[in-house]
Amino acid sequence: MVGVSAGSGLLISYLGAAGSATPVGAACAICPAWDVGSAFGAMSEAQPAAERAMLAQIRSRFVRRNERLLRAYDSAAVDACLAAQSLSGLLAAHAPFAMRRRGATGDEYFAAHDPMAVRRNVSVPVLVLNAEDDFVCPASLARPDARGREWPVGPCDVRDASTTRPVGDRPRAARRPPPHHQVGLARRFQRGAARA
Repeated sequence: MVGVSAGSGLLISYLGAAGSATPVGAACAICPAWDVGSAFGAMSEAQPAAERAMLAQIRSRFVRRNERLLRAYDSAAVDACLAAQSLSGLLAAHAPFAMRRRGATGDEYFAAHDPMAVRRNVSVPVLVLNAEDDFVCPASLARPDARGREWPVGPCDVRDASTTRPVGDRPRAARRPPPHHQVGLARRFQRGAARA
């Protein structure tokens, strides 16, 4: 089973919740956000134009399209979503919808949707790939406590997808940029994901 980006978080959450009852034999998590708050906070600083574009898409495709339904549930949360100036702010503002409880907070949302909280219950081998040049979930955000043989069935290995070396194998200054064809594939994937 494979999960990409946010889907990799869902994958780890599922595998952790299912434990040994899962029918899945092995998994691959591609570009997971190890810490969603940090990932979007870092994106705000490093890629402000990308963040603005994502905010605009979420507002138009999620909030505006469903505004009447969302307002019937929690009008104040809709206002907070529309007023959010960052992705992390929008995630916090949408907590009442995601948690299905009026007044739910961003901290509650992040705690309830943190796949790392259940990772120790994963009972199948998982390959985790992160790329240093991923503008939302770079390998540098990989949690050191989730690397190596910590996962019960190991090996779980965090790798820089541009080099296939374990994250932290080489000093950051020595890392080479990915080959041209990988950059092109990454850009095409990011454009396709932005359209979805």
